[in-house]
Amino acid sequence: MTGVAFGQVPDGLSFGGWGRAVFVPVQGQFKDGEDAVFKSGVGAGWKPAYMGVNIRFSAADGRVGGGADLSHGEGGNKAVGIGDNVNIWAKPFGSDILLVKIGKYRHDYYRGPGTDGNFQSYVGGPGKSGDAVFNRLGINSPDGGALFESTPISGLSIFAEINPGWDTWGEGIKAADAYKKIQAGLGYKIPNIGFARAQWVGNTMDGVIFEPTDNTKPYDPVTNPNIWKGNSARIEAAFKLEAVEGLNLDIGIKIPIPVKEENSFGIDTIYQGNFQLALAGDFTAGDFGITYGLYGAFGGSTAIDVPNAKRAKLNPTFDLILIPSFKIAAIDAKVGVDLGFKVKGESTTVYSGTKNGDRETIFGFGGWIERNLGNGLIKTGLAYQLPAYKENGIQGQTGIFTWPIILEVSF
Repeated sequence: MTGVAFGQVPDGLSFGGWGRAVFVPVQGQFKDGEDAVFKSGVGAGWKPAYMGVNIRFSAADGRVGGGADLSHGEGGNKAVGIGDNVNIWAKPFGSDILLVKIGKYRHDYYRGPGTDGNFQSYVGGPGKSGDAVFNRLGINSPDGGALFESTPISGLSIFAEINPGWDTWGEGIKAADAYKKIQAGLGYKIPNIGFARAQWVGNTMDGVIFEPTDNTKPYDPVTNPNIWKGNSARIEAAFKLEAVEGLNLDIGIKIPIPVKEENSFGIDTIYQGNFQLALAGDFTAGDFGITYGLYGAFGGSTAIDVPNAKRAKLNPTFDLILIPSFKIAAIDAKVGVDLGFKVKGESTTVYSGTKNGDRETIFGFGGWIERNLGNGLIKTGLAYQLPAYKENGIQGQTGIFTWPIILEVSF
């Protein structure tokens, strides 16, 4: 057995980490008219088992510092590599009047609460990260860049992020593209009431996928044109209520900006992404608690500048997750239930306005028990996701039964 002993850790230097590993002894997949399929495996709930270690440092006077993460399993990568952070920061005036951070980073101060816990994927995956309420800083593609944040008065924060990417200088990107992706806004904490914030999230629409409206038919610029799937620039606003004891409630709205482009046939195409509304948080009363998330997207469309062409409607969506739980103090554990519900509304086709028949409903449920282990937890339970219900009434998808064993650790 080998080990490493460290001397006294200098002031301002800290180490931390977080990891998750999931073992699924059995997952049964059931489809009408076919033999059941049983699988087993190990992962993290999104891809490989994950472990990340972070190092943070700051000078004794608090004017400079930095941080770096090493991770295994980030984004499905099975090799050890850079995680969410590798950056250096400075406070030129020695206070929060100005913070400058350069590199790759995750700045979560303005972000909403997440409902993408360690069990929700087994009931249909209706939970979402805190970005669904209000997007954090540091992840607008490309990843990272330079962050400027100021707290001129108590409670008020102003920020701007320019993100050419944290490792782009060797290649360089066009300055115009970098500044099109600027993310800027402000937040204000109202004492004993709540936290309001608003921001602009830029986007150049680079990398947007163009697909025929109906993949079963040949492409045609009028009857079956390409549609856009991607993120346009948007305005976001959110408010977190903090006035009620035990209640964490955060509501956010995202307003996409329409984009107009000329396609290869010389026809103007206008893309309007879905408006998004999210409400997420939790409530605690004694040993009882409930985590909740409601997410809606609606009003999106695509249009082409052709006589008699009808606007195509994008799929509206509604996602709901409810996670009631109860603490069992005698064994330092809690039991709970995950309830997931997802609806994808019907879209229509450009020019003709024909309905695509792609409406879908998914429902899942599961019960679990979780034991607190101080710097981690162990959790297990049973979950079932019903076959997706299609517009034509046929349950053509697969019902999924899952028994996961989940380990998490943090330090």
